[in-house]
Amino acid sequence: YTYTDEQMKFSRQLIEQWTNFIKHGRPTSSAFRDQWPTVTDLRKASLMHLQVNGSEIKPLTVPSGVKFWLN
Repeated sequence: YTYTDEQMKFSRQLIEQWTNFIKHGRPTSSAFRDQWPTVTDLRKASLMHLQVNGSEIKPLTVPSGVKFWLN
């Protein structure tokens, strides 16, 4: 199987993010510099949406059936 340049770049980005998360507690990379906020409250938490052509941080949407456990 031959990987595209975009897939290879994404793979390197993920490796760098995991490495930085293990070393420093922050999943940042040279391609993705946004700070992922520390989770202190699930109502205000965010997640990292990883995609080959453009990862981004998005607010965590808690399903209504799970909101009971946030109290």
